[in-house]
Amino acid sequence: MSEVSPAAAANYPLTPSVMRALEITKRGCDELLVESEWLQKLARSEATGVPLRIKLGLDPTAPDIHLGHT
Repeated sequence: MSEVSPAAAANYPLTPSVMRALEITKRGCDELLVESEWLQKLARSEATGVPLRIKLGLDPTAPDIHLGHT
């Protein structure tokens, strides 16, 4: 797993469950842009209890699936 930026943890704690969520979301992932922002969103969601909003865009002509967050 790559290094976690200290800036990502600036507002919310990086608990073991947040790090586990990061590990799960990176499994089979080719590219995660921007990892520090995603990590902060995971930490904020856990700290506040507000679920993440995930948007799924499917292009039936594309060979892969893109999963984005808002």
